[in-house]
Amino acid sequence: MDEQAADGTPMGAMRSTDSVTSTALRALRRPQTGLAAVLAAVAPELDAAMVAAYLVPSGSDPVEMLASGGPRAAALGPPGNASGRQAELIRSVGLEVAFTQAPPALADCPPWSKNQHVSGISTLLSDTSSCVLIAGGDTPIDPDDLYRASAPVGLMIQAISQEREIARLRGDVHQMSQDRSLLASTLQHDLRSPLTSILGYACTLKQHPGELPVDQQANLLDAIISQAERLNRMIGETIARETGDISGPLRLRLVRATDVVERVAAAGHIGSGGEVVIECDSDLQIVTDPDRLERALLNLVDNALKYSPSEVPVHVIVEVQGSGVTFTVADNGPGVSPEVLPGLFGAYATDPQRADGTGLGLHSVRQLAEELGGRVGYSRTHDWSRFSITIPSEADPPNKKEDQSR
Repeated sequence: MDEQAADGTPMGAMRSTDSVTSTALRALRRPQTGLAAVLAAVAPELDAAMVAAYLVPSGSDPVEMLASGGPRAAALGPPGNASGRQAELIRSVGLEVAFTQAPPALADCPPWSKNQHVSGISTLLSDTSSCVLIAGGDTPIDPDDLYRASAPVGLMIQAISQEREIARLRGDVHQMSQDRSLLASTLQHDLRSPLTSILGYACTLKQHPGELPVDQQANLLDAIISQAERLNRMIGETIARETGDISGPLRLRLVRATDVVERVAAAGHIGSGGEVVIECDSDLQIVTDPDRLERALLNLVDNALKYSPSEVPVHVIVEVQGSGVTFTVADNGPGVSPEVLPGLFGAYATDPQRADGTGLGLHSVRQLAEELGGRVGYSRTHDWSRFSITIPSEADPPNKKEDQSR
């Protein structure tokens, strides 16, 4: 007769359980590979031909086989997502959270149909998912043995689940750090434009005290105020991003396209010098956020003035196309290197021929255009580079509507 412990458990069974638990504890450093070692130890204790451990998510994510063991384990294939009828049956076992003979259909479902007897048990994990241990063989699986084996298997799967969650959180933290860095760099890049305009206008007033006509002085002061207000809005949007609103609210209103491009041309001329020629119907009106549109266009105009020959003017062309309006900035500069084109509007995409660039201007243009419900484009024809922004002309951009009275 087998020697028994005080609770009636055979001592042999306790030693076997201790052996499996010891294996699990040693394998905790590498839970994903360690689980396979635990299942290899579990199979002979259950007298099973194949055992498998599954992770069953609480939501709609697929059931995943994490590892398998036993003489017939090869029939189960490599770890990965279970599919079809097998996945449905494994999930039904996961709902039991107790020993079960497993649905009869599982015994008829390949590869478990290779076994005369199939049993399973589920253990609830801390994140409300569950681990399912399935065992099959030519003899019935003892419920008590399966119950004891589920403890170390559940321990390993819990460790795997937590390891994955930690990896996900690390990835999120890394992405947040990258986003924060990109936001700071983009802000620094975009702030230069209004600051340059403010400094340019202020220097003009200082260099010509009492010499400028009153109306010209008034225009320069109005421009300084306008650029300062724009700078203030940009800082406010940045604060909004940091407090949860990624882009800040759109401030949509009806504006004349000519007014927008004239302000951009004036700011670009103050910041970079050079001539800007505007081609726009003076009667064209659009519903948009003019501040965002101006920021995007000024990035393009600044670039065009920087790389275009000083004797050749930069052109800003506004055209109605269907239900949208396209703003094109054309320059006679060297254009973009072919190797840069695939990621031209991505963050930190720099052209080797333009070593002074930060790679953030065009990325900012794309972001602003998308916030306005539009898109960006680039083409090169007859020695002219054409950067374009196409935005809706009448309808509010999707998912960004706001009271236009603001």
